Amino acid sequence: MASLHPRLGIVVVDGHAEPSALRADVFRGLNLIHLRNTDSRFTLPNGQRIRIVGFDVHAPDLELLDVPKPKNEILIVASHVPDVTTRMIGKNVDLHVAGHTHGGQIVLPGYGALLTLSSLPRQYARGLRTYEDHLINVTAGIGMEGNYAPRLRLFCPPEVVLITIQSREIPQ
Repeated sequence: MASLHPRLGIVVVDGHAEPSALRADVFRGLNLIHLRNTDSRFTLPNGQRIRIVGFDVHAPDLELLDVPKPKNEILIVASHVPDVTTRMIGKNVDLHVAGHTHGGQIVLPGYGALLTLSSLPRQYARGLRTYEDHLINVTAGIGMEGNYAPRLRLFCPPEVVLITIQSREIPQ
């Protein structure tokens, strides 16, 4: 990640399997914005803004979503666990990005993920979908569940997702 130099920055949230000391070692010296029940705002050249709220993996503070949202702002929520998306309905969230499921790791063609470790329906184990009034993208990531699922992948390749957000005309 040290070789990445995005215009606006790199935003990260904690996972749940790695010890905090290991996470600190991985992030040390990197130019990142580490969000734990905090947010960060970015202004684009056209004046449009992006607000990213990053939730703590164990105790997400949904009150961060109660801030009035300006018309020229896109609200993105980043969390490790996708289940919190059910509590974002009506909160003006545009996009929720999450992981945790690893896409199910073992996927049967025509059926889907066998185990997601999520309370969301199986179709939310991986990919970009609509959930009620917002989009959610759950990435299969590059790792595997370290606690409860078998340490293998079948019909569920690892992935790194690039989401492009295009600017739009800002209403006057």
